Amino acid sequence: MPNYVLVPSKEVPSLTDDEIIKRALRDPLIEDIQKEIISLSLIVSKNWTTLPSLIQRINDNPNSASELANIFRNSPESFLKLAGFKIYGFKSLRRIKAERHVLQLSLAIHKYGDTIKNVKDAVIYRNNLEQARCARKILMPNDNVQYLIALSHDELCNVFKNQDTFQLGKEVGLFLNSVEMRLSENELQMLEENQSQPLAESIGISDDQALKLIDVVTKAKKVLEEINLFQKITYDLNEAQTQELGSKQEGIYANYNPNRFYTRVLKKRATKNEDIYDTTDIYDNPDAQTQNLKSEEEDIYANYN
Repeated sequence: MPNYVLVPSKEVPSLTDDEIIKRALRDPLIEDIQKEIISLSLIVSKNWTTLPSLIQRINDNPNSASELANIFRNSPESFLKLAGFKIYGFKSLRRIKAERHVLQLSLAIHKYGDTIKNVKDAVIYRNNLEQARCARKILMPNDNVQYLIALSHDELCNVFKNQDTFQLGKEVGLFLNSVEMRLSENELQMLEENQSQPLAESIGISDDQALKLIDVVTKAKKVLEEINLFQKITYDLNEAQTQELGSKQEGIYANYNPNRFYTRVLKKRATKNEDIYDTTDIYDNPDAQTQNLKSEEEDIYANYN
């Protein structure tokens, strides 16, 4: 089986400023803050006609939001006409309410600037990831993996008995990893569900290439499963043998008693020399051993002058 490219690399262009802002404005966070600004502006001003231009200015330069928010907080009437009226120091209820919401609106403007900046950065970052992903290519796996995916279950087991399954698993894993790093989440799902036509359209390859990709990846996954299963069975078998050997050794030492051994030695000596004390009860009765030793000590000190 020749070693060729299953999925070629693809160039993803960088986003223009207009494309970045269009994607950012579709973000739910931006939509929520815009709604908040519009809602507050209707309280502060009866008709803020310049609000769209203010929003656009922040979209173009998010860093300007902080300065605009400060100016608005200190001098709101430089941006709009406050709702309600004020005559000779008397303020209508609507004017009072409008003034009370100036600070809240200025904070919303400031927050909008921070949010639009973060969202635009996120849009650029995601596009950079997309560029890096599509710049990769998926090559046909090496000869070892190609050989394995062509074998039956029994044939694989015979190979595993004679080769390093860790190394084989590593080689299969490297191929599958290259697939996961090249395809998007949607494309991986299409591959999993054997949807060759949508997969071909998404990647930009022919239907035959998509079918080939699905076939090779599916077989490689099965081989990796077989390797993992073989390793688990081998590990469990070795563990069981180790435990069995340990149990036998424990049985041997469990039946060994040094006291019984030395008792037998003393008994043999007693048959040769009748003057040696009887050790019959030493093993069966530990207190007897203590008593005999005590008697010997008393005799020694009694004879010592």
